[in-house]
Amino acid sequence: MTEDTYFQKLITSGESVSCFLANGIRLQGSIRSHHGEAIFIEPHANSRGELMLIFKLQISSIMPTAYEATKSPVKKCARESSRTTR
Repeated sequence: MTEDTYFQKLITSGESVSCFLANGIRLQGSIRSHHGEAIFIEPHANSRGELMLIFKLQISSIMPTAYEATKSPVKKCARESSRTTR
């Protein structure tokens, strides 16, 4: 899947995404538009319809938020959870 195809899929579905930037900041929202060098994200907390312009060079990764919710936390093994401290 090419970059353009991936962005078009996210735009048409309106799916929520987490966008991780190169400096470690995580932005959440829906991708509204993209072109060769930047994307526009509408943050969920913003009810005024304002968009954030993010240059693609600063993006480390983009992941659908639904994927994050399906990850299960690491479980302790039975031996560790039954251990008592003295």
